[in-house]
Amino acid sequence: MRLPAFCCAGGFDCLKHLPKSQNCQYLWAVPMATPASRKWLLLLAVPFLALLCTPLYSRLTPAIFGFPFFYWYQFLWIPLSAAITFLVYRKSGR
Repeated sequence: MRLPAFCCAGGFDCLKHLPKSQNCQYLWAVPMATPASRKWLLLLAVPFLALLCTPLYSRLTPAIFGFPFFYWYQFLWIPLSAAITFLVYRKSGR
């Protein structure tokens, strides 16, 4: 099976390092993203946009355990961003 792939990335000539019987596409096979999996990549913009709009969360209330909203909102996005990144990784098939 021949995978869609690229070869000789970064200016390297991969053919000179391989025996003539091998094809460079089998050495550095990289699965290409399908249009359906590219839609999942848009989900990565959510944490970026949620933290980019500082006026939306630049306030003191509501406070949780004495932490102003400004701080706990940003801390909340750390595990959320990790979960979103994991979800996108699994769903996009990369």
